[in-house]
Amino acid sequence: MANDITMIEPRIRLVAALLGIGGVVITSDPRILVAGYCFLLVILAIRREIKGHLVMTLTAFGPILVMLYVLYKYILPVRVGFESDISPFTTTLRLVNISTIVYLTLKIKPDEFPVVLRSWGLRGDALFVVMSSLISVADLTKRADRILTARMARGYFENRSFVTKIVQLPFIIRPLVAGTLLSAIERSDSWHQKFLLDKPMYFLDTVKVGWWYSSLLLLVSFLWFLTCASI
Repeated sequence: MANDITMIEPRIRLVAALLGIGGVVITSDPRILVAGYCFLLVILAIRREIKGHLVMTLTAFGPILVMLYVLYKYILPVRVGFESDISPFTTTLRLVNISTIVYLTLKIKPDEFPVVLRSWGLRGDALFVVMSSLISVADLTKRADRILTARMARGYFENRSFVTKIVQLPFIIRPLVAGTLLSAIERSDSWHQKFLLDKPMYFLDTVKVGWWYSSLLLLVSFLWFLTCASI
Protein backbone atom coordinates (compact mmCIF):
# COMPACT_ATOMS: atom_id res chain seq x y z
CA MET A 1 0.00 0.00 0.00
CA ALA A 2 1.34 3.41 -0.88
CA ASN A 3 2.11 5.87 1.87
CA ASP A 4 -0.04 8.96 2.36
CA ILE A 5 1.23 12.42 3.13
CA THR A 6 -0.73 15.58 3.88
CA MET A 7 0.45 18.65 2.05
CA ILE A 8 -0.56 21.79 0.19
CA GLU A 9 -1.58 20.92 -3.35
CA PRO A 10 1.65 21.34 -5.40
CA ARG A 11 0.13 23.27 -8.30
CA ILE A 12 -1.64 25.61 -5.90
CA ARG A 13 1.67 26.09 -4.09
CA LEU A 14 3.33 27.14 -7.34
CA VAL A 15 0.47 29.41 -8.48
CA ALA A 16 0.33 31.08 -5.06
CA ALA A 17 4.07 31.73 -5.21
CA LEU A 18 3.81 33.26 -8.70
CA LEU A 19 0.90 35.45 -7.62
CA GLY A 20 2.81 36.54 -4.53
CA ILE A 21 5.96 37.42 -6.45
CA GLY A 22 3.92 39.09 -9.18
CA GLY A 23 2.22 41.32 -6.61
CA VAL A 24 5.56 42.28 -5.09
CA VAL A 25 6.95 43.21 -8.50
CA ILE A 26 4.05 45.38 -9.68
CA THR A 27 3.40 47.34 -6.49
CA SER A 28 5.37 50.43 -5.53
CA ASP A 29 3.60 51.15 -2.25
CA PRO A 30 5.89 50.37 0.71
CA ARG A 31 2.85 50.04 2.99
CA ILE A 32 1.56 47.13 0.91
CA LEU A 33 5.00 45.52 0.92
CA VAL A 34 5.26 45.88 4.70
CA ALA A 35 1.79 44.37 5.13
CA GLY A 36 2.72 41.47 2.85
CA TYR A 37 5.92 40.83 4.74
CA CYS A 38 4.05 40.88 8.06
CA PHE A 39 1.74 38.19 6.69
CA LEU A 40 4.75 36.10 5.68
CA LEU A 41 6.18 36.58 9.19
CA VAL A 42 2.94 35.21 10.64
CA ILE A 43 3.36 32.07 8.51
CA LEU A 44 6.97 31.75 9.65
CA ALA A 45 5.90 32.20 13.28
CA ILE A 46 3.35 29.41 12.89
CA ARG A 47 6.11 27.22 11.46
CA ARG A 48 8.41 28.29 14.33
CA GLU A 49 11.06 29.57 11.93
CA ILE A 50 10.78 33.29 12.54
CA LYS A 51 13.93 33.69 14.67
CA GLY A 52 16.26 32.15 12.10
CA HIS A 53 14.54 34.03 9.31
CA LEU A 54 14.96 37.41 11.02
CA VAL A 55 18.64 36.73 11.66
CA MET A 56 19.12 35.79 8.01
CA THR A 57 17.18 38.83 6.82
CA LEU A 58 19.14 41.30 8.94
CA THR A 59 22.43 39.68 7.99
CA ALA A 60 21.76 39.42 4.25
CA PHE A 61 19.56 42.42 3.48
CA GLY A 62 20.89 44.95 5.99
CA PRO A 63 24.07 45.49 3.95
CA ILE A 64 21.98 45.59 0.75
CA LEU A 65 19.84 48.39 2.18
CA VAL A 66 22.93 50.39 3.15
CA MET A 67 24.51 49.80 -0.27
CA LEU A 68 21.38 50.89 -2.13
CA TYR A 69 21.03 53.98 0.04
CA VAL A 70 24.61 55.05 -0.69
CA LEU A 71 24.16 54.24 -4.39
CA TYR A 72 20.92 56.17 -4.87
CA LYS A 73 21.70 59.12 -2.60
CA TYR A 74 25.39 59.77 -3.21
CA ILE A 75 26.96 57.81 -6.08
CA LEU A 76 24.29 58.21 -8.79
CA PRO A 77 23.74 61.97 -8.20
CA VAL A 78 27.47 62.56 -8.66
CA ARG A 79 27.83 60.33 -11.73
CA VAL A 80 24.54 61.05 -13.50
CA GLY A 81 23.86 64.56 -12.29
CA PHE A 82 20.44 64.08 -10.70
CA GLU A 83 19.01 62.29 -7.71
CA SER A 84 17.17 59.02 -8.22
CA ASP A 85 13.55 58.80 -7.10
CA ILE A 86 13.89 55.07 -6.41
CA SER A 87 13.48 54.24 -2.73
CA PRO A 88 16.22 51.99 -1.30
CA PHE A 89 13.78 50.89 1.41
CA THR A 90 11.13 49.85 -1.13
CA THR A 91 13.67 48.01 -3.27
CA THR A 92 15.00 46.11 -0.25
CA LEU A 93 11.45 45.32 0.83
CA ARG A 94 10.79 43.81 -2.58
CA LEU A 95 13.88 41.62 -2.32
CA VAL A 96 12.98 40.51 1.21
CA ASN A 97 9.42 39.61 0.20
CA ILE A 98 10.52 37.71 -2.91
CA SER A 99 13.20 35.75 -1.04
CA THR A 100 10.75 34.85 1.73
CA ILE A 101 8.11 33.68 -0.76
CA VAL A 102 10.68 31.54 -2.57
CA TYR A 103 11.88 30.12 0.76
CA LEU A 104 8.36 29.16 1.86
CA THR A 105 7.60 27.69 -1.56
CA LEU A 106 10.69 25.46 -1.55
CA LYS A 107 10.53 24.63 2.16
CA ILE A 108 9.21 21.14 1.54
CA LYS A 109 9.49 18.02 3.65
CA PRO A 110 11.87 15.44 2.13
CA ASP A 111 9.01 12.96 1.62
CA GLU A 112 7.11 15.59 -0.36
CA PHE A 113 9.93 16.58 -2.72
CA PRO A 114 9.27 13.96 -5.44
CA VAL A 115 5.51 14.54 -5.47
CA VAL A 116 5.79 18.33 -5.60
CA LEU A 117 8.49 18.43 -8.26
CA ARG A 118 6.73 15.86 -10.44
CA SER A 119 3.53 17.93 -10.19
CA TRP A 120 5.56 20.92 -11.41
CA GLY A 121 6.54 18.99 -14.54
CA LEU A 122 10.01 17.69 -13.69
CA ARG A 123 10.85 14.17 -14.81
CA GLY A 124 13.85 11.86 -15.07
CA ASP A 125 17.36 13.15 -14.44
CA ALA A 126 16.19 16.74 -13.99
CA LEU A 127 13.87 15.64 -11.19
CA PHE A 128 16.62 13.73 -9.40
CA VAL A 129 19.19 16.52 -9.71
CA VAL A 130 16.82 19.29 -8.56
CA MET A 131 15.54 17.18 -5.68
CA SER A 132 19.08 16.49 -4.52
CA SER A 133 20.01 20.17 -4.78
CA LEU A 134 17.06 21.31 -2.69
CA ILE A 135 17.74 18.73 -0.01
CA SER A 136 21.35 19.92 0.08
CA VAL A 137 20.15 23.34 1.27
CA ALA A 138 19.20 21.80 4.62
CA ASP A 139 22.63 20.19 4.74
CA LEU A 140 24.25 23.63 4.38
CA THR A 141 22.53 24.82 7.54
CA LYS A 142 23.69 21.80 9.51
CA ARG A 143 27.21 22.12 8.13
CA ALA A 144 27.38 25.81 9.09
CA ASP A 145 26.18 24.97 12.61
CA ARG A 146 28.88 22.31 12.96
CA ILE A 147 31.57 24.78 11.87
CA LEU A 148 30.28 27.33 14.37
CA THR A 149 30.27 24.71 17.13
CA ALA A 150 33.84 23.64 16.28
CA ARG A 151 35.10 27.24 16.42
CA MET A 152 33.35 27.77 19.73
CA ALA A 153 34.92 24.58 21.13
CA ARG A 154 38.37 25.91 20.16
CA GLY A 155 37.74 29.08 22.16
CA TYR A 156 37.38 31.60 19.34
CA PHE A 157 34.20 32.97 20.96
CA GLU A 158 32.14 32.31 24.08
CA ASN A 159 28.49 32.61 23.05
CA ARG A 160 26.19 32.36 20.03
CA SER A 161 24.72 35.82 20.12
CA PHE A 162 23.56 37.57 16.96
CA VAL A 163 26.58 39.87 16.92
CA THR A 164 28.94 36.93 17.39
CA LYS A 165 27.41 35.06 14.44
CA ILE A 166 27.88 38.12 12.20
CA VAL A 167 31.52 38.46 13.28
CA GLN A 168 32.13 34.75 12.67
CA LEU A 169 30.41 34.74 9.27
CA PRO A 170 33.60 35.38 7.20
CA PHE A 171 35.33 32.48 8.98
CA ILE A 172 32.38 30.16 8.32
CA ILE A 173 31.95 30.88 4.61
CA ARG A 174 35.34 29.53 3.47
CA PRO A 175 35.09 26.01 4.99
CA LEU A 176 31.37 25.94 4.20
CA VAL A 177 31.91 26.58 0.49
CA ALA A 178 34.85 24.17 0.34
CA GLY A 179 32.91 21.44 2.13
CA THR A 180 29.88 21.96 -0.09
CA LEU A 181 31.93 21.70 -3.29
CA LEU A 182 33.69 18.58 -2.03
CA SER A 183 30.37 17.03 -1.08
CA ALA A 184 28.92 17.81 -4.51
CA ILE A 185 31.93 16.23 -6.25
CA GLU A 186 31.70 13.11 -4.09
CA ARG A 187 27.95 12.86 -4.70
CA SER A 188 28.36 13.21 -8.44
CA ASP A 189 31.11 10.56 -8.49
CA SER A 190 28.92 8.22 -6.45
CA TRP A 191 26.00 8.68 -8.85
CA HIS A 192 28.15 7.80 -11.85
CA GLN A 193 29.77 4.79 -10.18
CA LYS A 194 26.43 3.35 -9.09
CA PHE A 195 24.63 4.36 -12.32
CA LEU A 196 22.08 5.96 -10.03
CA LEU A 197 20.57 8.20 -12.69
CA ASP A 198 19.83 5.16 -14.87
CA LYS A 199 17.87 3.34 -12.16
CA PRO A 200 14.10 3.70 -11.71
CA MET A 201 13.07 5.81 -8.72
CA TYR A 202 10.26 5.08 -6.31
CA PHE A 203 7.82 7.87 -5.54
CA LEU A 204 4.77 8.16 -3.37
CA ASP A 205 1.77 7.75 -5.64
CA THR A 206 -0.92 8.73 -3.16
CA VAL A 207 -1.00 12.22 -1.75
CA LYS A 208 -3.40 13.45 0.90
CA VAL A 209 -3.86 17.11 0.10
CA GLY A 210 -4.94 19.64 2.71
CA TRP A 211 -7.55 21.24 0.47
CA TRP A 212 -8.78 23.70 3.09
CA TYR A 213 -5.30 25.17 3.59
CA SER A 214 -4.62 25.01 -0.13
CA SER A 215 -7.80 26.88 -1.00
CA LEU A 216 -7.14 29.49 1.67
CA LEU A 217 -3.60 30.01 0.39
CA LEU A 218 -4.83 30.43 -3.18
CA LEU A 219 -7.52 32.90 -2.10
CA VAL A 220 -5.09 35.02 -0.05
CA SER A 221 -2.54 35.03 -2.89
CA PHE A 222 -5.19 36.07 -5.42
CA LEU A 223 -6.45 38.88 -3.16
CA TRP A 224 -2.85 40.00 -2.60
CA PHE A 225 -2.21 40.20 -6.34
CA LEU A 226 -5.44 42.13 -6.95
CA THR A 227 -4.58 44.55 -4.14
CA CYS A 228 -1.10 45.18 -5.53
CA ALA A 229 -2.46 45.63 -9.05
CA SER A 230 -5.12 48.12 -8.01
CA ILE A 231 -2.94 50.41 -5.86
